[in-house]
Amino acid sequence: MENRKNNFDFLRLLFASFVIITHSYPLCGIFECDWLCQITNGQVLFSYIGVKGFFVISGYLVFQSLQRSNNILDYYWKRCLRLFPALFVVLFLTVVLSPFVYESDIPFFHNKSLLTYLPNNLSIYNIQYTRYNNRCFSEQSF
Repeated sequence: MENRKNNFDFLRLLFASFVIITHSYPLCGIFECDWLCQITNGQVLFSYIGVKGFFVISGYLVFQSLQRSNNILDYYWKRCLRLFPALFVVLFLTVVLSPFVYESDIPFFHNKSLLTYLPNNLSIYNIQYTRYNNRCFSEQSF
């Protein structure tokens, strides 16, 4: 393992804390914005700084990974090995845990969307996140 003498871990912790601070207000039932938002009259939130900070760090680290790669195929292979295993685990857990919160007229294991959910989302081309009983959320009346 290489010796890392940088502040990226600290910055990631700081930016994650900013996002948590902003999200903690509505989660606790407080319908005011965070104190940075209050002192700037709603112009800046901690989460805005946190998310933008993550994008800057991610862009830098992804570009650094590209520079360290032998060629573009090596770079893409490394990106796939980094992203797809975690994506598979998250999608698989979603399928396994969904029966506990599933509500529909169609039984869970008879829903055709269940068969296509994992392969569609792993392809990253035909993402299936808005499907519910073969209709889009925007088409339903709540």
